[in-house]
Amino acid sequence: MARAFPTVASIAVRVTQLGSDSPERVFRTGELGATIDCTDPLCDGGGFHIRGLVEEMVRKREKTREEMATCLGNERLPGRGKRPGRVRGHCTRIYRVRIDVKYRSYPG
Repeated sequence: MARAFPTVASIAVRVTQLGSDSPERVFRTGELGATIDCTDPLCDGGGFHIRGLVEEMVRKREKTREEMATCLGNERLPGRGKRPGRVRGHCTRIYRVRIDVKYRSYPG
């Protein structure tokens, strides 16, 4: 993601799952992709999009943003062998997301 934003020096994304005592996850510039994965091992295709939020922040030159994000995946029952289990329903995980962007300073 770093190459997509030449004006950005660094990005830090802090993710906390609501209603859970799971530790906060921190992603830095080199670790970020287009999405952040769901923490539920039974969630299939889960997570939420982060790239669009960062793109909007850079376009507006925002330094900090806090958002709530819901998982986009589905929870599955455990399957047998390599076969996935039946879909139980939409994943209910909700995340608090804080994005901090530091911009490059150019002499001028």
